[in-house]
Amino acid sequence: MDLLQPELSKRATQIYRHNLMSVLETALNASNAKFESNDILSRLDVKLHQATSGEEGWDVFALHYKLQAPLNTVIPDAAMAEYLQMFSFLFKVKRVEYSLSTCWGRDMNLVHLISNKLPHAVAIMHRGNLVRSQMIHFTTNLHNYIMFEVLDGSWHSLVKDVTNATHLDALIDAHSGYLQRIKANVAWTGTEERPTSALDATGALVRQMHTIATDFQTQMVSFLDLLKQQALGSDNLPFLTFRLDFNEYYRKSTAPPTN
Repeated sequence: MDLLQPELSKRATQIYRHNLMSVLETALNASNAKFESNDILSRLDVKLHQATSGEEGWDVFALHYKLQAPLNTVIPDAAMAEYLQMFSFLFKVKRVEYSLSTCWGRDMNLVHLISNKLPHAVAIMHRGNLVRSQMIHFTTNLHNYIMFEVLDGSWHSLVKDVTNATHLDALIDAHSGYLQRIKANVAWTGTEERPTSALDATGALVRQMHTIATDFQTQMVSFLDLLKQQALGSDNLPFLTFRLDFNEYYRKSTAPPTN
C-alpha cells in the first residue's frame, strides 16, 4: 500500500499501467511471493477498470491473473469477472484500513503538541479518536473475517473437493462451489447490493479527515509565514512562532522532497 499510494492517489485518468506494473514487481520482490515459480508470477497482471469522472486510481486499480488452457476450462471468464469484483471489494477494505492506520499515526504525533497549545481542543480530539477507533474496529474485523473465516475455510474445502474429484465436471463443480461459499459467507449474491455501505461511508469519512488535516497544515504554514513577517521588530512574536512550530514540523511537512 505504501508503494501504491503515490500512484493511486492521482486521478484515474492520470495513472498508467506500466508504472503500476513496476510497483507490482517491486512489491513482489520484497515479499515471500518472489519464491513462487516464474510461471505463476508472470501471469499476475494489473488491470485498470474504466474510469468515470472524479474517480482516483484507487477506484479503478485491480490485480488480474491471466489464465490459459486447460485452467480456463475449470475457471471460465465469468468466474474471473467475479474474482475481479471480489478483489475490488477486498482492496477497498484494505485501503480504508491502511488510511485509518496512517491517520492514527499522524495524529498521535500531533496530540501532545496540540494538547499543550490548545487545551480546549482536547475534548474534540478525544471524540475524533473514538470515531476513528470505531472505524478501525469495523474494518479490521471485517478484513480478518473475510481472510481467515471465509477465504481460508473455503480454500481448504476446495482443496479437499479437488483432491477427491475424478473427472473434469467434478473439478468444475468444486470450483463453482468454492465461489458460492465465498459469496454466501459475505452476503454477496451478485444480484443484490454488496455489503459496502458502511465501508463506503468509512472511506468517505477518512478522506474528509485527510482533507481537513491537509487544509489545517496549509493554513498553519500560511499563518506561520505571516507571523514571521510580523515578527520583524517585535520582541514577543518570534517566541510565538517558535512555540507553534518549535521542531519545524509544519515547515518540513510542506518542504519538497530531497534526493
